[in-house]
Amino acid sequence: MRLTRRQALAGAAVAAAFPDVALADDKKAMNIAAMSSSLQVVQAAVVSYEAIANGSLLRSSVETTFRTFLGHEREHEQALGEALAQMGGKQHAPPLRAQIPGLTSLGSQRQAIEFAIELERRALSTFYRAAGQLKDANALKTLASIMGCDGQHVTVLRQLAGRPAVPRAFETGQA
Repeated sequence: MRLTRRQALAGAAVAAAFPDVALADDKKAMNIAAMSSSLQVVQAAVVSYEAIANGSLLRSSVETTFRTFLGHEREHEQALGEALAQMGGKQHAPPLRAQIPGLTSLGSQRQAIEFAIELERRALSTFYRAAGQLKDANALKTLASIMGCDGQHVTVLRQLAGRPAVPRAFETGQA
């Protein structure tokens, strides 16, 4: 929905007359946007882990790891969805497998692991940016917990790929 000039001027007038109300609305919108973007990357992770775990690319031990991570991501999806709902935001439908770039073209266990590493790194990057925008302490606590878990996922996945588990001191995802 586009804002008309009249609506923008009316909003500016309200903001000038009642700055605390405008600031509260802005904080709420920022919180909802941060949680919504975080939820969307988690939904993509759920769809991806499910597709990979249910496929035929993984050996048994790696499949077990992916299924464990899928369980974690489902918990994250639920927690973020609840936090978003408490803020008054609405949850979007998860993406289809075909809408996740690279997912349907995986042809080996190695490719699946590398895909999952990049998926987790993108999620961490999104969470890192969202954490800087959040003004809600409970939502920030939820997001920080999820960030820690996904950071552990990256470490395990790197080990499965034969890469250094922790190549640098801090993981902020990819920009």
